[in-house]
Amino acid sequence: MTDEKKKKNKKDEPNLLREKLKYISPFLKEVQYRMAKCYICEKGTVFGNNVSHSVRRTSRNWKPNIKKIKAIVDGSPKSVYVCTRCLRSNKVTRAV
Repeated sequence: MTDEKKKKNKKDEPNLLREKLKYISPFLKEVQYRMAKCYICEKGTVFGNNVSHSVRRTSRNWKPNIKKIKAIVDGSPKSVYVCTRCLRSNKVTRAV
């Protein structure tokens, strides 16, 4: 039974960290989980490989073009991260 409790505690460690971050700073939590993801379409970082002419592979990532804007969310202005594709196609209304 003690082995099961240890396994359970290891699985819960990331959740405990999130809870601690929530109480330390809500801004830190938002930056950590929302920075590279669009608020509207949830487009995020994609991982893959660079392939050279000699077919050697090195890992890399592609990040979306995310901008921090002030938008109207649920009737009130809020600062959100939105990709430029959503901005260009008017999927978000900006707060002036």
